[in-house]
Amino acid sequence: MLAAGLIAGGLFNVLWISGIRVEARRCAESSAISAGHSYLSDDLLRTSQQSFEYDGRTARCKDAAVAMADQYCRQAALPGLSSQDIHLAWPSESDALKNAALVPTRITVDFDAHDDGFRIPLFFSGLTGLRNTRLGVSASVSMEHAPGAFRPGPQAAVPMLPFAILNDAVASSVKAESALPGHWTKCIESGSGRDRYSWNNDLHQFELGPDGLP
Repeated sequence: MLAAGLIAGGLFNVLWISGIRVEARRCAESSAISAGHSYLSDDLLRTSQQSFEYDGRTARCKDAAVAMADQYCRQAALPGLSSQDIHLAWPSESDALKNAALVPTRITVDFDAHDDGFRIPLFFSGLTGLRNTRLGVSASVSMEHAPGAFRPGPQAAVPMLPFAILNDAVASSVKAESALPGHWTKCIESGSGRDRYSWNNDLHQFELGPDGLP
């Protein structure tokens, strides 16, 4: 009977731990994706960046991860996450200098970020001698904001339409040798283009008014 009790208790604990870890992994993955999505915004395209803007984006992505985790915690036996459980890994200094805006290479949601992390209480501790075990679940999302190309999959089309922007314009009213700077180089890279529209992320539509992006 003792052996049967140990086997039954161990099996029950394995199923219990597995169920909680499955829910925790779903929570961590969804929270990490939500954090990455919240960090990315159009203001990263601006060449001039202030330190407080990075702080604001970091706080925004952590708040999004915590809010997503709270939704899971209402329906599952999971611990709540805090901003201390979300970690951003930054690129090296040499890689950061290549980009106008600093983007984290990885955002990690970790249930066991601290030594006193969440522990799963176990059943039949008097028989097994184990009272609890660590959750041991984390998830990371990496952001590649400079893809080299878009390649379709076996059953998936390219997720964007190809387009081209003229970059070699010559004014017809002047001599050929006085070529105007390219549209992309002049208007976008040098920032001298007109800035008449902005994107409203809440309404998902364009609005009249500058946003710092030509």
